[in-house]
Amino acid sequence: RYISVTGVQTCALPISTAESGLANFYRQQLPARYIQRPHPSGDGYWVQADPEYARRMLQHEYYYSFLDRWYPLGSKIDWEWNPTRGETRSIEINSSLNRHWYFVSMGREYERTGDERYVREIAGQMIDWTRSWPRPKHVSNWSNSPYKPGWNTLHPADQVNWNWTPALLKILHSPKLTDQEICA
Repeated sequence: RYISVTGVQTCALPISTAESGLANFYRQQLPARYIQRPHPSGDGYWVQADPEYARRMLQHEYYYSFLDRWYPLGSKIDWEWNPTRGETRSIEINSSLNRHWYFVSMGREYERTGDERYVREIAGQMIDWTRSWPRPKHVSNWSNSPYKPGWNTLHPADQVNWNWTPALLKILHSPKLTDQEICA
């Protein structure tokens, strides 16, 4: 059954049919259509591929370069996590975690090894993050904003352009990546 909405033809489909169609579009069209602007370093990515980062993120250990330290995140990542306290408290550590810079290393490690744990972890974190941080109605870029730092307007831009899309392109053809995960 078709319904006309201001001149656009729409139809009611089971969600699984819509997910399958969108996932197939991504698998077939996204690699050809996505052009990433090169990073000034010249390697095309903001983050150098590092197998150690990828392996440790599988264990939910997070490296924060400004403090040159690894932090355990626990079995379920708390996206509001911030170990800094007092006068040295910084929202930047939380901001860094929420940009998911390590996804590129994990995607590259999947390409190199074929280890499906990287696919499971990237997809799982993307889904968990989007469920844990629903988009607020109004987004502010100010540090004193009442919104969570994950929705500082810079973060979604960094996530999509430099981290999520390149990582997704690396795992897109995994037999373990479901249509539902691609569309989540």
